[in-house]
Amino acid sequence: MIINEGKPEGNELITETVMMDHKTKLFKFYQDRNIDGMIEVLLSLRVNALQIAPELRKNLVYELIRNDIFNITGSEKFDFII
Repeated sequence: MIINEGKPEGNELITETVMMDHKTKLFKFYQDRNIDGMIEVLLSLRVNALQIAPELRKNLVYELIRNDIFNITGSEKFDFII
C-alpha cells in the first residue's frame, strides 16, 4: 500500500481549499489568455482525480459542479467551456 502523508492514497477527495485555488488560477489564466497555465491547472485536476479511488470519482465531479469550477453559475454563461 502506498502511503501519502501518513494516509492511504485514494481515500479522500481534493480539499475545498485546493479546489478553490485551482478555480482561481484557472479563471485568472483564462482572463490572461494563458493557455499553458490553463492546461497546467486542468492537468492538475486530472491527476488529482486519478489519485482517488474509482468509487469516489463521481463525488469529485459533484464537488467540481458544487464549487462551480468553470464559473458557469457566476457568469450565467458557458463561455469558459466553449
